[in-house]
Amino acid sequence: MPATKRKAKIQFLRLAGYTLLVSIVGIGTLIYKLMQARYDEQIASQIYPMERIPAEDPSKYPVRPVQPEYRPGGEAFLKDWNRFYNGDHEPELDDPLIEAGAKMVPAICEAIANRDMKLRRYAISALGFIGDKRAIPLLETILNDKTEEDYFRGDALHALYLIDETQGAIYAAQHKNENKYLNLIGSAIEKKEAWLKAPTEE
Repeated sequence: MPATKRKAKIQFLRLAGYTLLVSIVGIGTLIYKLMQARYDEQIASQIYPMERIPAEDPSKYPVRPVQPEYRPGGEAFLKDWNRFYNGDHEPELDDPLIEAGAKMVPAICEAIANRDMKLRRYAISALGFIGDKRAIPLLETILNDKTEEDYFRGDALHALYLIDETQGAIYAAQHKNENKYLNLIGSAIEKKEAWLKAPTEE
């Protein structure tokens, strides 16, 4: 075989061998990556099982229950309740109930007795600014009930102080160390801070 052809054949074989080697290495690398990914997935499923829940799974994003809009008192207070629930300026949400006055206190108390009431905090606040003593028994019940949320209890203390400052100060001394929010309201009552009686507006 002429030297030129022999040299060309050797070069061809070398190139073919190099190409085959590159292909083998590439396939090996691919197989390694697939095996590594599978291994990582198995490890992750053991360490972080919750992360494998699909993002679209609704159980991962629970929907907050809709709070009922209680409207006791019938037609006489329907407009007042509608204004209250449809308010869009937070600092003044309790204004419709405050403006309705003492005649609406029994209806407000009936609504507040439901723990899931929408805008319950503002209704409690309204009782304080109305200042009718018929609200005291319910407010005392909320304040003394440790199963109530802290902020409801604090709001009840504030309302009681607005209705009867002397009795409110007694309640503040009794309850202010029970949680942070009660401490905030109780300390303000003891200092007779002006904001306690300020209207709820910006």
